[in-house]
Amino acid sequence: MTSLVQRIVAILFVLAVVQRINAQTDYCDRSLCKNNQPHVACGKTNNYGPFCPVNRELVILSEDTKKYILDLHNQFRSTVARGDVPGYAPASRMPTLIWSEELQKLAEYNVKTCIYGHDYCRNTPDFPLVGQNIAANSFYGMEVTPLDTMTELLYSWYGEYENANMDHIKSYPLLGQDPP
Repeated sequence: MTSLVQRIVAILFVLAVVQRINAQTDYCDRSLCKNNQPHVACGKTNNYGPFCPVNRELVILSEDTKKYILDLHNQFRSTVARGDVPGYAPASRMPTLIWSEELQKLAEYNVKTCIYGHDYCRNTPDFPLVGQNIAANSFYGMEVTPLDTMTELLYSWYGEYENANMDHIKSYPLLGQDPP
């Protein structure tokens, strides 16, 4: 019985944090998004979209899983930053990623549409230039854990360095500058 009460308290705490996060930011504020694009959280609730199957399942990330995701992302970023990836110069500044509960919630809004694709805008006042990695995977007749899936997808994202080069990177404007 105590375990059930602890779970209920933990769930209520998470809901309170999410509600607090959502209450603090007006995601319909057009200044968050360029070119009048819609924000992924504008007008959203915690409900699933009409394209979601009945048997959908949202995987709740444990603190250990969040740490694993961040550590692996930062490890890959560090490899690139050191210049250890063929064809890439060392980075002069590669910040370490940190976990954001707010950005996690915004990603969840995208997931809950059940439409595979990048959303148009997920910026916040604290994170005005938010990027996005998306991936899909399916398994049939296999037992695969969410962590196994996440590991495979993280390595797949990292492998995308082969699809770019330094000329591609140099074509982007410096932070705070307009494109050429």
